[in-house]
Amino acid sequence: MAYTITSYARMIADKDRLQAYASALKNSITPNSVVLDLGCGQGIFAMLACKYGARRVYALEVENSIELARKIARVNGFESRIQFIQGLSTEVTLPDRVDIIVSDIRGVLPLYRQHLPAIIDARKRHLLPGGRLIPQRDVLWATAIEATELHTRLIAPWKTSLWELDLSPGMDFARHQWLKVNVDPKDVVLEPQCWATLDYLALETTDVSGELEWTASESRLAHGLLLWFEAVLAKDITYSNSPGHPESISGQVLLPWPDPLHIEKGDLIRVQLRAQLVGREYVWCWETQVSRGKTLIADYNQSSFFSQFLSPSAFQKRNAKFVPSLKPQGEVDSLILRHMDGTQSLDEISRALAEAFPGLFPSFQKALERVRELAERYT
Repeated sequence: MAYTITSYARMIADKDRLQAYASALKNSITPNSVVLDLGCGQGIFAMLACKYGARRVYALEVENSIELARKIARVNGFESRIQFIQGLSTEVTLPDRVDIIVSDIRGVLPLYRQHLPAIIDARKRHLLPGGRLIPQRDVLWATAIEATELHTRLIAPWKTSLWELDLSPGMDFARHQWLKVNVDPKDVVLEPQCWATLDYLALETTDVSGELEWTASESRLAHGLLLWFEAVLAKDITYSNSPGHPESISGQVLLPWPDPLHIEKGDLIRVQLRAQLVGREYVWCWETQVSRGKTLIADYNQSSFFSQFLSPSAFQKRNAKFVPSLKPQGEVDSLILRHMDGTQSLDEISRALAEAFPGLFPSFQKALERVRELAERYT
């Protein structure tokens, strides 16, 4: 989903995040620096790089928001020093390698869509030996939290009878759904622990896992796990979306348990966390065991995969042995893409489409709309 002007306004309003990035850029840039702003959005980091003396900046963005970045560069007098490039970073080759790559293409956590593949690719293809990455690394943290209201909002509707209807099948999905939240530090139940560190100068894999173990120091009610990150942008320059820090655009991630747990002092809590990139999205798995002496009082195995509504036919289509054939809409797209050979205009392709599928496109204008859609996506 593309960011809106409101989304970018919220990013600009996140002062702690922007101040940390500004400080890291100021401390890293020299008059000879060439900088890549990876996923530049509205272009703030590219502008700051120019302001702090970068000789050249490449601002790379796949979305049309790059037009806003161009306008901001123009009114600030940086247009001649910034080369804007629209496209996927993994498909772009820069004119030369850069001294610094700056990026912030995380979601609630750094494990977000194509963030890690983009960083790994950019480091290998675009960064000079000895060059710098901002951020240098992200440290991932976890704890258990008390979140009665949030848990009730997520789970309770499927445990109640509404007009004498049994809605309990919804629990099969709700118990595997993670939530973006902002929690109060007083709701933290266990001492936070680091479960993974993403060192971007050395990172090679997009999948991350970690194991955690706590012995409860007090008796508390708990409803799930809370995850966040601490970003190390440069030496001594960090920022975090942890509970207790000023509320950020990121928030934190709540991985709920199916039921509230009354944890008693001395209970042993073991957790295994896994995040695996499947296609363009991460699948989260969290396995929790709580032991009281020799008694296992909770044993949960949860995965965001099971929060998805997938029919048997959808599962079948994911099977490696499935033999696909195009539906009529697929045949339409196939014809359009075959005609996009670099020799035909949208007008010519649309007329060929309307002629081939008169039942689907009764007018030239309808055909043109479909061709434009694919042209924006693939050309």
